[in-house]
Amino acid sequence: MTQSLIVHQDKLQDSRIISEDKTELSLGQIRMQIERFAMTANNITYAVIGKQLKYWDFFPTLDNHGKIPVWGFASVIESNHTDIAEGERFYGYYPMATELIVSPGKISPYGFNDMAEHRQHLAPIYNNYAKMTKEVNQMDNHLCIFRPLYTTSFLNYDFLKSNDFYNAKQVILTSASSKTAMGIAQLFMTNKEQHNLEVIGLTSDKNKPFVKETKYYDTVLCYEEIDQLDKIPSVAVDLSGNTTTLVNVNDHLGEDLAFISLIGLTDYSKTDRSVKLPNSKFFFAPDVAAQFFKEHGRDKATQLIQDALINFIKDANQWIQIETIHSLEKLEPLYKEMLIGKVNPAVGHIVTL
Repeated sequence: MTQSLIVHQDKLQDSRIISEDKTELSLGQIRMQIERFAMTANNITYAVIGKQLKYWDFFPTLDNHGKIPVWGFASVIESNHTDIAEGERFYGYYPMATELIVSPGKISPYGFNDMAEHRQHLAPIYNNYAKMTKEVNQMDNHLCIFRPLYTTSFLNYDFLKSNDFYNAKQVILTSASSKTAMGIAQLFMTNKEQHNLEVIGLTSDKNKPFVKETKYYDTVLCYEEIDQLDKIPSVAVDLSGNTTTLVNVNDHLGEDLAFISLIGLTDYSKTDRSVKLPNSKFFFAPDVAAQFFKEHGRDKATQLIQDALINFIKDANQWIQIETIHSLEKLEPLYKEMLIGKVNPAVGHIVTL
């Protein structure tokens, strides 16, 4: 039997664990046993905008339900493919489940793409599985947590840089305690001599001390302190999805707010899609990634992101605390806590199966 945590697509609090019979492999397929994955606010975003951006389509299940995608590691436990052997290990996009069947294609020494028919209309970056060493090490947990988040951070920073930071003098990041926001802020601080922008973090009162301690921001303000923002040319990066926060920032800065890059939904319950914010655009990382890889070539682009990621992980070790749970049954209550915003920014959650 295989197990999966499934969620009602329209009622995200409605989740349950189901067991299913194993299915036989077709020619060219492999069966992957999911070993470990990270659970972050990013996975909640996948669920919230699952219909809009087709995240539910990756791992179809019962009607009106879905399997939330996660990033992690899995090992091949059965192969019906001549070029993929049992025991090989891959990092990639998996469901909250004990196993996944895929149809490898475009195989290289670096990994493969899943060529399953139902995934071909979806963003290619999510269909790639990277070949890893067979040995599990401590870095695996950090990669589960940070690699997808920091890739978005890196790409967003590069996107803003390619647009000359919209001639801003300061960058404002909402949900400043989120790992994606911290990744962006760290890149701004690391490259401060190049652009000399002030980096401002907006966060909740309870997370303000933690955000200050990371030293990724020049200034940290609570959401109630938006009126303290300097009225100078600004660009904002929104990780919260809280419409009220964005309206307040926009009203305070007025014409000084040149652009808002919309990324995350850490506070998705406060999102009002009827409100149209001027000079704002949704940042869809897979599209930007495709352009970045086309511009730099696969090997160079991968190396640029990987080098920056390793530097961030080394720095993050000063504040991250890894907590591990060992079953889907224990994942379900964690998922529901994250759904209502109960997230400790200093903790990284790993699920092992």
